[in-house]
Amino acid sequence: MDKLTDNIPGCYYNRSVQFFYEQSGKNISDHWRPRDYLVVSLGMAVSVIVILANILVMVAIFINRRFHFPIYYLLGNLAAADLFSGIAYLHLMFHTGPWTIKLSKNQWFVRQVGESNTHPN
Repeated sequence: MDKLTDNIPGCYYNRSVQFFYEQSGKNISDHWRPRDYLVVSLGMAVSVIVILANILVMVAIFINRRFHFPIYYLLGNLAAADLFSGIAYLHLMFHTGPWTIKLSKNQWFVRQVGESNTHPN
């Protein structure tokens, strides 16, 4: 059911991510623009801060015996969830911009799932 021609409707299993971006009318660049550098560097900086801050919270709860109460375990659970969110967003930053063209369709879907988990509605 794989279709190579554009005039016959069907499933496009062998097409690249760039093909689907072109079909949807979205602009995807194959080179880095100053805006791409800014967005990716700010996103990575925020991700690293989020990851380090949540690791610090979890280590403090683990090491300090005064924090061994249920409320702090709930805080540690929240920090762990936020840590995984920061990791998912960092993964998104490594697969955005001109890097998007190089993704396979499966990698693109994994990226989208990670993005939807880091941005609540």
